[in-house]
Amino acid sequence: MDKCRCCGAEMSAGQEVCAQCGVSVDEAMSLVYRGAEFQAHLRLLNALYHPTDSWQVTTARKDHTDLFGQPIPNGAVYFRKRTGPGWGDVIRLSRLSMDRLLYLLFGVNPQGREIAVQLERLQEDWIKGEFDRATARWRLSLDGK
Repeated sequence: MDKCRCCGAEMSAGQEVCAQCGVSVDEAMSLVYRGAEFQAHLRLLNALYHPTDSWQVTTARKDHTDLFGQPIPNGAVYFRKRTGPGWGDVIRLSRLSMDRLLYLLFGVNPQGREIAVQLERLQEDWIKGEFDRATARWRLSLDGK
């Protein structure tokens, strides 16, 4: 058995497309980011959005075509972002398309990467501040009982 170069899933000999991530053997050879590095860049992308409006990782329940024309086969992992209130108001990106987008935004754009890093820190500080305030209110409510 071989392993997928994208997600690490087991692939049988001669299998051309990974059942888990939907990336073909040839496409996986062209991926820029894998594993933890991919996840770190995805976190940077999500730092550009409000925490409740970020890119979500999901598994296809039917065949799709992503925003750039890449196929997303049934059962493949892909990325989606809501664009409106309707059920179909989403942008879908395959693993390969997301890899390319991350490379364009952060791999060859140090300023874009730095902006996203700073936004990520600001969001973390804001969340920590909200947690600290909620904890303080909770402790005050316990003292009052």
